[in-house]
Amino acid sequence: MTPDEVWDLITYLPRDSATQSAIFEDPETVFGDEAAEPRLTEYSPEVEALSDLYDLNAAILAHLSAFTSRKPVRIPPRRRPGEARRRQLKAQRREQARQEWAELLAQMGVTA
Repeated sequence: MTPDEVWDLITYLPRDSATQSAIFEDPETVFGDEAAEPRLTEYSPEVEALSDLYDLNAAILAHLSAFTSRKPVRIPPRRRPGEARRRQLKAQRREQARQEWAELLAQMGVTA
């Protein structure tokens, strides 16, 4: 195994493992984006329920802050596993629909 392959395996260890804890406590370790979506293996039903409660509380706070402020508080929703993939598929479907409409309009002789 190459060192890069070993490092890849280490990064996929559970967050509460001793190795990940030691890496986290190392002052020289540079972390990436903290807002990255969680791994599916760490997204248990309990975490999902807590994320739903977080989003519900954020919505309630935004609604209540609209009464007292001109600019309501906006708290972004919690990240869910597979979010980036769903966003990518949605963009692909939107682009495909745009191309199909363009072809249909071209066949009908309509210029956009």
